[in-house]
Amino acid sequence: MKKMKKATKKVVALGMTFAMLAGVPGGSLKAFAANGQNSNQTASAVSRSSIHDGAILHAFSWNFNTIKEKMPEIAAAGYTAVQTSPINECLSIYPGLKLNGTTNEEGKWYFHYQPTDWVIGNYQLGSRDEFKAMCDEAEKYGVGVIVDIDPNHTTPTFDQVSQNLIDAAGDKLEDLYHIGKMSGDMNYSDRVSVTYDVMGGLPDVDTENPGFQQYFYEFLNDCIACGADGFRIDTAKHIALPDDGVAKEYEGQEDRNNFYPNMKTAIDEYGSKDYADLFVYGEVLDGDASRLAAYQDMLGGTCASNYGGTIRNAVDSQNVSVKSLSGYKISDDTSTGNVYKADSNKLVTWVESHDNYINDKSYNEIDDTEVILGWAIITARADGTPLFFSRPDGSSASNPFGNNLIGPAGSDIYKAPEVVAVNKFRTAMEGEAENLRNPSGNSSVLMIERGDKGVVIVNASDANFELDSETNLADGTYIDSVEGHDSLYTVVEGNMFGTVPAKSVVVLDTLADGDYSTLFFHNTNHWSSVSADALGTDYPAEAQAYDWYKVTIPAEAFTVVFKGDGEQSAEFNITKDSGKYMTAATDKLYGSKAEAEEDLGITTKTVYFLNTEEWRPANAYAWLDDGTQLLGGWPGMAAQSDEGYWVKTSVKYQGDEDFSIIFNGDDGQTVDVRMDDMSKNYIAVTEVKDDGKREVTKFASKAEAEEATGIGSGTITVHYYDAAGWGKVGVYTWGDAQVGEWPGKLCEDEGDGWYKATINAGPSSNLNIIFNNYATGDEEGHQTDDMRADSLKNVYFIGASYKYGSKTAALKALESGTLKLQKGDPTPTTGEKVDREIGEEAPLADDETRVYIKLDDEGYAKGANLYCWTEGDKNVEYFGGWPGKAMTHIGNNWYSINVKNEMLFSEEKDLEEELLESEDLEEEELEEALTEEDTDEESTDVESEDADVTDEETAETETETEDAAEAEEDSESLVEEITDTLASFFNVLVSAFSPLEAQAADYQLFKDGIHLITNNNDGFQEDDVQVRFTTVRPSESELNPVKEEPVEVEPETPAPSEPATEVPTEPETPAPETPAAAEPVVTPSEPVATTPATSPESNNNGSQTPAQPAASTGNSSNAGASAPQSASQSTSVTTATSAPTTVAIADTQTPTAAPEITVASQPTKTAAATPKKTKSVAVKSESTNDENVSESEETVEADSKLEDEVEDTAEEVVDETTTADEAEETIEEEAVPQAAVESGFNPAILIAIILVVAAAGAAGVVVYRKK
Repeated sequence: MKKMKKATKKVVALGMTFAMLAGVPGGSLKAFAANGQNSNQTASAVSRSSIHDGAILHAFSWNFNTIKEKMPEIAAAGYTAVQTSPINECLSIYPGLKLNGTTNEEGKWYFHYQPTDWVIGNYQLGSRDEFKAMCDEAEKYGVGVIVDIDPNHTTPTFDQVSQNLIDAAGDKLEDLYHIGKMSGDMNYSDRVSVTYDVMGGLPDVDTENPGFQQYFYEFLNDCIACGADGFRIDTAKHIALPDDGVAKEYEGQEDRNNFYPNMKTAIDEYGSKDYADLFVYGEVLDGDASRLAAYQDMLGGTCASNYGGTIRNAVDSQNVSVKSLSGYKISDDTSTGNVYKADSNKLVTWVESHDNYINDKSYNEIDDTEVILGWAIITARADGTPLFFSRPDGSSASNPFGNNLIGPAGSDIYKAPEVVAVNKFRTAMEGEAENLRNPSGNSSVLMIERGDKGVVIVNASDANFELDSETNLADGTYIDSVEGHDSLYTVVEGNMFGTVPAKSVVVLDTLADGDYSTLFFHNTNHWSSVSADALGTDYPAEAQAYDWYKVTIPAEAFTVVFKGDGEQSAEFNITKDSGKYMTAATDKLYGSKAEAEEDLGITTKTVYFLNTEEWRPANAYAWLDDGTQLLGGWPGMAAQSDEGYWVKTSVKYQGDEDFSIIFNGDDGQTVDVRMDDMSKNYIAVTEVKDDGKREVTKFASKAEAEEATGIGSGTITVHYYDAAGWGKVGVYTWGDAQVGEWPGKLCEDEGDGWYKATINAGPSSNLNIIFNNYATGDEEGHQTDDMRADSLKNVYFIGASYKYGSKTAALKALESGTLKLQKGDPTPTTGEKVDREIGEEAPLADDETRVYIKLDDEGYAKGANLYCWTEGDKNVEYFGGWPGKAMTHIGNNWYSINVKNEMLFSEEKDLEEELLESEDLEEEELEEALTEEDTDEESTDVESEDADVTDEETAETETETEDAAEAEEDSESLVEEITDTLASFFNVLVSAFSPLEAQAADYQLFKDGIHLITNNNDGFQEDDVQVRFTTVRPSESELNPVKEEPVEVEPETPAPSEPATEVPTEPETPAPETPAAAEPVVTPSEPVATTPATSPESNNNGSQTPAQPAASTGNSSNAGASAPQSASQSTSVTTATSAPTTVAIADTQTPTAAPEITVASQPTKTAAATPKKTKSVAVKSESTNDENVSESEETVEADSKLEDEVEDTAEEVVDETTTADEAEETIEEEAVPQAAVESGFNPAILIAIILVVAAAGAAGVVVYRKK
C-alpha cells in the first residue's frame, strides 16, 4: 500500500488527468488516494474465490448497523458475502425512512440510487465510520462486503449535486454529463444510445470525463480501504466498453470509452487490494444491446436476469424439467467483430432481484415457499454465484413492502432451514461435478447431484413424491440435512428410495449414524394398514402408490413379519446383501419392485395427457369394468409431469383387461376415455362440450399429438388477428425467449386476417410479447401494447391488448366495437359497454377532496390507477410509486379517487387576506343589525319604544305601554325568525359557494406543475389527464344509464338538479423535467417506432419514471356550470324545520345540496318554530385544522334606521339576485337536508337576507376547503 501527501497527491492527480487525456490508462501514476485515510489493511480471509464459491445475501435497504448486528446470523446461515445498497451520498431532501412512502417526504428506497456525491455515507444507511465498523465485523466472520455502486447517473435534482463533484468534472454542472444528456430518453436497440443517452429519466454522467474518473476512483479506493471486498455496478451496460461506438457529439474521440479499463488500473495501482482479488460484477440485464459476454470479459462477472425469470416460472408452474433449466440463457458476443465467450461460471444468479420484486412484482408470481424452492436450485448448482434478495420484513403479495422501513433487517426467510442447508451444501461441494435429473421422468421433481458426495432434491409439485430413482450418490442411508427434518433416504446399488414431501427441499450429504435397512412390502391382500414386526418392535409402514408400503428398520440383519387386519405375511430373513422387496403372496425376497410385480402378474400401462387445460395438478382416475378403482377414489392420483405440457400416469393391476380413465382438474374433466388400444396412449383435448367436459382424441405418439394440436414441448404458438389492417404482422418477445431484435420476426399468414408464430418457450409470466406491423425503411410503425403469453388457454390475440381462448371468441369481442385496434388509437365510442365491478369508495379524510373522471377505454376493464408526478427539482408522488393509487369504479366507466387538497388549485395567500377583510366587514355590519339579547326589562322598554316610534308623540302613557308590549312581542318573534333564517341562509350560502370554487377549479382543478397519468399497470396509460377530472359527482342517470320512472316532486320544493359542468378539453402542454420517480413500464412499450422505447429489461434503482406525457391539443372551454334554478322558478321561501347546525366548509366531499331559497311574491308572515340558540357558521381558513365549531346566542334588533335604508335598496337587490339565479346549479350529496314548506314570509326577514347578500357581495365571500 502506497501513501501520498496532499501536495504530492494534487500534482500526481494532475498528471493522471493528462495521462487519461493522452489515452494512457493510468500509466504508472499513483493518483488515487483513499480520501486521505490510512488504508493499511491486514491480509483478509475473504477473496474473490471465497465469495464466488459461496452465496451472497443482498441486504436490501438494511443499514450498516443492522448488517453489523446480524453478521453472526448471516455467517451462521452459510453466506460468504453480504451486498449493501448504495453507500454514497444520495438525494436527501426528504427525511422519511419508509421503503415506499405515499409521498417523497415519507421516504423512498430508490433515493439511494440517485447519487448526489461519491463519498461514503448517507442518511438512509449510515455514516462512513458505521460502514467501516460493519466491514470490520464482517471480517471477523470471514464474510465479504460487496458495495452497490452506480456511476452511470446522478439524481435529476440538480441543485443537490455536490459542488465538489461538479468542480471535479469541470467548470459547470453540464460538464458532469454527456453533452445534451441531462434529460431525454434512449433507444434500447441502439448500442450507442444505450451507453450515451438518458436511462429512466436519470441524467447520464460523462463517465469518460477524466476529472470525474479521478473523483469516482478515489471513492472506490476509499470503499476498499474501509473493508469492501467487491462491487456490484448498477446499470453497468449503460457505460461503454472500449470497442463500442461514441455519440455523434464525440466524433473524432472514438478511443474515449475508457471508464472500465481506467477503473481497473486505478484499483491495481493504488487500492489496498488488486482488482483480481475483488468480486466485481455488472448489472447487465439481457436485451438486444446488452453485450453480456463482453462485460464478463471486462469486469469479471455479470448477472443472469433471464435465468431468474426462468427459475420463477419453473417453480410457479411446477415444471422444473432439466431441459428448461440446464442452460443459463446467455450467448456469446460478436457484435463489434470481436468474439467474447459467455461463461456461466461468471454469472451472479438469483431467483429475484430487487428490480424483479418491485418493478416486475415478482411477489405476485411466487411466494416465500417458491422463493426457497428456486433458491435451492440455483445454489446447489456448480456454476455461478447465487444472490439471495432479502424481501422486506412482514411482506406478502397483498402488502409487498411489509413493515415498510429502510434500515431494519428484511424477512427471516434468508435464514430458513432449507436455505441454510443448501448454502452449506454449496460450499461443501466445491469442485464436484454437477448432474441434473428428473427422477422417474417426473419434471415436477429435480435432483441436483454433485459428484457422488451429495444431492439436493426439489419437489415443486403439490403432491408427495415417492423416490425410486437412479443416482450417482454413494450407497448408504442418508438423513436430510435440513434442520427439523429427520427423514431417511436409502441408496442401494445406485438406486435411491424415500419420500420427498410436496413443495419441499431435501438435502442429502450426510450419512445417518448406525445401520439401517429400508424394506418395501406389496400389500397384495389390501389390508387397511400395514406394520413390520422386527427386533421385538412393531414399526408402522408408510403407504406408497400402487399398494406398496415402506418401512426403515435400524439394523442391517434381522427377521421381519408384516401384519395387517389380523393377518400376517411369511417371515423374511434380512441381511446386508439380501433383497429388500417382499409381497404378502410369497416368502420370496426380490431385488426390485418390477421383479416383484412381474411375479405377481401385475400389468403396468402408462397413459400420457397433453395438459393444455393447465390443471394443477392434473389428476387421473381409472377403473376396471367391474368397478375396481385403480388409482384410488375420485379424483384419483396426481399425474406426474413429463416434458413440456405433457403429464403421465401409470396404471397397475393384476391381469391385462381394458380399463377406462378420466383426467381432471380444478375446473373440469375429460370425457370417459376407454383404453382399449394401448398403441394410442397419448391423449389431447380437441374441444369443450356443452356440458363442460373435454372431448379428446387419442394419438400414437407425442409428435403426432403436437402436430395435430399445434402445441409442442417447450414451445407456444400465438395467433394475432390484424384488425387494424397492417397487411403484415411481426412478433417481438423478451424475457423467457428472444426472437430477434426489434421488430422481431415475421409471422406466418394463416388467412382470413389471422397470423401465427411459434416461440421456443412455454407460457410464462416472463414471456413478454408485442405484435407490430413489421415496419421497414420509411414505413410508419404500429404495434400493440406490451402483453404476456402466459397461458396456453389464451393464445389468440387481437387489437391493442386483448387475448382469448379461441378465434371465435376473439372475433366476437371485435364485433362489439369496444376494442382498441392498436396502441395509440382513441377509445372506441360504439359498441356495448364492458361490465366493470362497482367498488366501494374510501371515506374522505379532512384534508381530501373526491374527484371524478370517465375512463371508457377498454384498457381499464380490469382496473384503473392514478399516478401523479410534479415538475421541478422536487418530485412529489402524491400516490406513491408507479402505478400510483387504485381508483374506484362507481358505474358506467366513471371512477372516483380521493386527492389531497394541497394538490388542488387555489390562490390561497390572496384569499386569506380577503377572508380576514370580509370577516371584519361582516362583523361591523352585523353588529349594527344583530345584538346580544338582553333580558333586562328596562332595556326591553327602550327597544319597544324605538320600535314603535310614531308621529303621535302626544299619545296617552297607557296607550304607549300597550303599543310597546305589542311591539316587544312582534320583536321577539322577529328575532327568532331572522336568527333562524340567517343561520339557515348561511348554510345555503356556504353550500352555494363551494360549487363556485369547484367551478373555478374546473378551469384549473390541479395546481401548476402537477401531472396525472391513468394506467392499468399492465402497459396501458393515458398521460396528462388532470384536465378531465371534475369535483362534481356524476348523477345517478350517468352512473346507471337505465331508463327509470320519473320521481314525483312537490312543486313547492323541487329536487336539486344536476349541474351541467363542462370540462375544459385543452390542457397545458407540459415540458417537464422527467421526474425521479419509479418507472412504471418495465418492459418495451414502443409507440409507433421501429424499436421499443423502453428496455426489455427489469428497470433499476428507482429510475422508475413514467412514460413522458404526450402534449395534448384541443379547445379550452371557459363555460362553467350554470347557476341553480328551480324547476318551477317559483319565489316561495323554505326554512329548516330543525335547529340549524354549524357548517364546517370543506371540499372533502361533494358540497351539500341545501334547501332552495326562493323569494316570495306575497309578504306573508311565517311562524317561528326554532329556538333562539343557534350555531354560528364556522368558516375555516387554510391554517385551521379540525377546529371545534363555536356556538353563540344572538338576538335580533330591528333597527328602524336600518329598515329604512334596506327598503330603499331592496328592489334593486332583488332584481340582481333574480338575474343571478336564472340558471340553476345544485351540488348533490348523499344527505340532503329536508326543507320545511311554509305558507308565507315576513318582509323583515327578506330585508335581513338581502342585507347579508349585499354585504357578502361587497366584501367578497370566500369559502375555504377544510384542511
